[in-house]
Amino acid sequence: MTRSTRRPWLALLGALLFWGGTVMTVLFVAAAVWLLADDGQPAWVVLLASVLVAALGAGVVRLSRVPFSDALNVGF
Repeated sequence: MTRSTRRPWLALLGALLFWGGTVMTVLFVAAAVWLLADDGQPAWVVLLASVLVAALGAGVVRLSRVPFSDALNVGF
């Protein structure tokens, strides 16, 4: 039987990816609103990439077997 071990460095990497992807997504949404208000066209591929980075980070945290709130250092 294998032992369930936590991987804190993997959790840290996943948390950094998740927070980075979340920040990129928020910044892109703000820029997209600005561009759409000025009749511009945002590059929607950037939104997809930022969401994928956040999803990858969440997946890495899950692989680390550390609770998600502990990895992100939040209180819930």
